[in-house]
Amino acid sequence: MEISLKEKLIKYLIIDGEFSFIIGNEIYISKHILPIKKFFLSVLEQKGEDSGKFLLEILTNPNIVIFGGSVYYLEKLINVKTAIQKLKSELTRNLDIILKENSALINLFNILSINDIIELSENGISFYLLDGKLYAIKYLSEYVQKYNNKKWKFPGCTLGIYIDNQLRLGNVVVLKPKNYIHPFVYTTGPPYKICLGTFYDSCDAKKVKSLALVNSLIMLFMTAIQILVSGYDRNVSPANGHLTDEKYDKYLIN
Repeated sequence: MEISLKEKLIKYLIIDGEFSFIIGNEIYISKHILPIKKFFLSVLEQKGEDSGKFLLEILTNPNIVIFGGSVYYLEKLINVKTAIQKLKSELTRNLDIILKENSALINLFNILSINDIIELSENGISFYLLDGKLYAIKYLSEYVQKYNNKKWKFPGCTLGIYIDNQLRLGNVVVLKPKNYIHPFVYTTGPPYKICLGTFYDSCDAKKVKSLALVNSLIMLFMTAIQILVSGYDRNVSPANGHLTDEKYDKYLIN
């Protein structure tokens, strides 16, 4: 299992539950000996000159420190310069990973203007990182699908469009909830691809590709929502059975 950067940083400051100290150019790990009260009781137990000698040896030992009400023995761990070099190396490596994983998000915000962000917000579109992948997302609240003079009420869902590092857009999918069932939603997932019928081969799809990113996202989400809500009226062939199938009976409202 990969150790997080935070854990790697902490290991130079806390080892086996004990704190480390920097003295000169070296980092020392502290080993707890005993509380200061017990320490002085042990000194008092020494007889005659032995107690003074014992106390002097302890107090002049460069590897003995008193901290937070306890006596610790210091054990040399690593040179400060070496530790900093290791930390710098770890930080650089993790930063490279972060930038690589989120380059799509960085590229996206490099091209978005304030007006673009406002327009996306007004259309209920935001961005979400899922398993290191960048998605534009939009929530669709519960809605009614009509067919043959009957109505089915479907639960709300979160729609997503994957955006790659070159800011190319993927298919519209259902990200949440899991196991979302709908006549126009494929069963393979998650995420679950929405069946847009002949849209991807249509003039509208070509128009989407020629639009700016913001307008493309708005149009793709609008198309997907129209199909979820009224796919039968648009002559789209179901990808997961018909509304009249038994599995959709739980959504039937009349």
